[in-house]
Amino acid sequence: MQAPRGSHSVSSHPIRVWIGLIFLILAGCAKEKPAIVRTEEFVNLMPHVSEGVGKHPKLREPLMGTVIGDALLIRKTREFIKLQDLKLPRKFSLHGSLAITTPAPAQHAPAFLLGKVPLVLHANAFSSQGKSHSAEVPLVFEATKEGSWMPFKLQLSFPFQPKAMTLWFDRKGAQSPELEGLLSILRLQAHWMANHEILPRKPRQVLLITTDTLRKDYLGCYGNLGVKTPRLDALARASALFEDCFAVSNVTNPSHTSILTSLYLKDHGVTDNFSRLSKEVPTLMDRLGAAGMRTAGFVSSFNFQPDKSDFNQRFDEFFPCDVYFERRAEDVNADLLPWLGKHANDDWFVWAHYFDVHMPYKPPAPYDRMFDEEGEEEIELPLDYGGSLRWFSGSNSLGHYKAQYKGELAYLDDQLGRVFDRLKELQRFDDVTIVVTSDHGESLGEHGIYCDHASLHDVVTRVPLLIKPASSAELDVAGRKLGGLVSSLDIYPTLLDILDLAPTEFMRGESLRKMMETGGSSARQRVFAEHDLNQQSSLRTPRYRFLRDNVDLEVYPEFAFEAERMSLFDLAIDPRADRNLAPTEAEQTEAFRRELEQFLEERKGFQSQAVENEDQIQGMESLGYTKGASDN
Repeated sequence: MQAPRGSHSVSSHPIRVWIGLIFLILAGCAKEKPAIVRTEEFVNLMPHVSEGVGKHPKLREPLMGTVIGDALLIRKTREFIKLQDLKLPRKFSLHGSLAITTPAPAQHAPAFLLGKVPLVLHANAFSSQGKSHSAEVPLVFEATKEGSWMPFKLQLSFPFQPKAMTLWFDRKGAQSPELEGLLSILRLQAHWMANHEILPRKPRQVLLITTDTLRKDYLGCYGNLGVKTPRLDALARASALFEDCFAVSNVTNPSHTSILTSLYLKDHGVTDNFSRLSKEVPTLMDRLGAAGMRTAGFVSSFNFQPDKSDFNQRFDEFFPCDVYFERRAEDVNADLLPWLGKHANDDWFVWAHYFDVHMPYKPPAPYDRMFDEEGEEEIELPLDYGGSLRWFSGSNSLGHYKAQYKGELAYLDDQLGRVFDRLKELQRFDDVTIVVTSDHGESLGEHGIYCDHASLHDVVTRVPLLIKPASSAELDVAGRKLGGLVSSLDIYPTLLDILDLAPTEFMRGESLRKMMETGGSSARQRVFAEHDLNQQSSLRTPRYRFLRDNVDLEVYPEFAFEAERMSLFDLAIDPRADRNLAPTEAEQTEAFRRELEQFLEERKGFQSQAVENEDQIQGMESLGYTKGASDN
């Protein structure tokens, strides 16, 4: 009899229930869960030995005569091995190898050393609170005339996690004679089993922040307490801070090209803001893109527009300055912050460039009134003063421009804080490697240059460098301040090293990872810098600054380049570089000149591609960026 429509067969109902239950079970099994694996972990105990036994670096196996390696030697039983600074679980096994040697040849070994020798391992463990617990484990050692190694494995258990231990062996039995000769212990290790969750791999993410025209001595983390940079100062406390990093150029495009290629201007050919990078030159973006990382560039200066620079071709995504001259940091962030959210779980490299600190210094309210402009010297400029005159806005007070410079920096610091906050909201901040640096600094009255950077002195080439590694790099660098000469060329190889990627061919820089790990100073003795259009070149040592003008060019009446003019400054006694020693220290000056000449002759052989769009060049010249004046 057919069941009425809408009713359920009594016999089919349990079947449907079971099918439903099976489906739910399968669905639950299909849900992705972290895998749990049980793995063996071990720690080498040899470096933890502090006292109690001798160390013999070349213990030889009696018959083979080859070097076994480092070994602990106990001249007789009941001698202590003391271990300190341990990080062990409560239960673990002790692995090692034993051998007995005698002063006499092995074939004449005493009879009681041969055969089965009953031993007892005594282990006394100590907790971090000073509690102690003892354990005894029997061990039977097979001694032979050959004196061969015998591995052992002993289980140990304590009521607390041992922070220190003493170990000693004893012959079992109260009437047993002492062991003569040497009881040797090789490869003493502690092993234990541990449960581990296999979690998804954290994405590789790198954020390179470059701030145009930023002097390092205007940051709080570099000792300036009169400028408000709390967000960068906080980042510095989580980073390695490099005290003496130097840019290789005083011009925006060449300096950034060097950062992104680890090459000098004479290598990559971009010597001004009118040149393009040869497609033959490998960049950091190319290298990381080839490693599977998405690349994106966010820039704020018209210098990097696609019709002036080909950097856009090196990124998967590029966000140019879409207004004339520059856009504010908040406009860069308007593109950057949503992008970070969209790609929070991707592998990526991001270059974020901020132009705000560059002249003209016109910070938005309230930053434009944040700093006192009094107490500074007045600038008396002739009407024909070149250089930065195009930027001046009516005032001739140096104090006014310094206060506005600080205001721009305070504004930028707040905007960078928004980026850091966004990474924290995404729970990515600790997992992102963050680098902050500048393309060059700024002269604020030094060497006769006001609000510009037409020289290679320290106020222009000495730049900040902060590197916060991702947590996956396992580099504990928080608050570490590192001295010694480093270069902006070192950023590229350092990032590759942190990411465990092989170095790129042709790089001029050096990885700073080892320096970051050890906290040591750089051993580099020279850094080089080159001016736009080969106007000037420079060599900097830990003590001296050597400058040579390469061409005759009048940038300012007060600061003209004269071909072959040389300057030498002893910064140990003249940190402001006010006294030129070249006229009186001829021999030392000539030595620097020869070294600089040799350096300039050595090139990597890449060629630049000049910008052919004359309309663009004329547009830049209208703002004062001529091929005879200083560039940004």
